[in-house]
Amino acid sequence: MVEGGPDDQHEQRERRDGAEGDVEEQDDLQMMSFDEIAARQGEEAAINAGIAADPDSFELDYDWFERAGPAIEADAVLAAG
Repeated sequence: MVEGGPDDQHEQRERRDGAEGDVEEQDDLQMMSFDEIAARQGEEAAINAGIAADPDSFELDYDWFERAGPAIEADAVLAAG
């Protein structure tokens, strides 16, 4: 398994959301709009549900920042603005 890959991201979401295997509730949230989730569980829950539903999002943890380098090394033109 690759560190920081999809499996790690899923585990991070479960820890962050406190949902350990409650797939049914997660499916319910995915079927609801932001406003519906916010009304039932609050705005923060609605934001977290949107983040969790995005397959391209994951929390940047300590290990990610340890591996990250200066932007100038990745793309000097982009970093120069």
